[in-house]
Amino acid sequence: RQVYEHETLLITTHYKFKKHVPQNVDLFKVPHFRRMNPTGSLSITNISTSDTGIYQLHIIKDYILKKEFDLNIYSSTSCSLSYLYSFQSHSDNLLSSSGRCWVLCFVENGRDVTLSWYRGTERLNQTSSPDLSTSLSLSLEVWEDSPAYSCVATNPVSEEAAEGNIKQLCAELGRSQSRGSLMVSVMLMVGLICLIYNTKISREIKGKNVQH
Repeated sequence: RQVYEHETLLITTHYKFKKHVPQNVDLFKVPHFRRMNPTGSLSITNISTSDTGIYQLHIIKDYILKKEFDLNIYSSTSCSLSYLYSFQSHSDNLLSSSGRCWVLCFVENGRDVTLSWYRGTERLNQTSSPDLSTSLSLSLEVWEDSPAYSCVATNPVSEEAAEGNIKQLCAELGRSQSRGSLMVSVMLMVGLICLIYNTKISREIKGKNVQH
């Protein structure tokens, strides 16, 4: 069964007690101890990843029946995107060949989390790390003539794709940066004209002073 954090997990033994109810039905999470009720079930509320581990079930009657199982709790994944656009012309087309958009996808790392970039159904690259104290990140360069891109974070029980139309957002960012680049060019041109004019005036003033 897939179990997420903060849910309630019910563990049952499915052991047929017949006429004689056992003295104890105990559940051990090594090294902790939890006693189940006489029916052989235990409810764990607000479950968290700290409940992950090896459990031993002890049914104590005239003898001790031991069963062992692994319980793995995973956090749900959630990835996000950030954009960096490099625009090299004043074209207003969607991601023209002269414009490149780098998209960074990142997710909080967790047990068995993998972060991947897809182009359509083709996986382009992926990353994972056993170091859970750091987040995972993966960048991709986006071009106009490629099909839809998606960034997906997965673990054994969940799959989450980053929200947002990547090509559209890159295109909007490119147009915005293109207008910004044009504004900067105009300002530089005006500044250059002012500098030339001021230099010319200064030379004329110096020339008059020399004549006097």
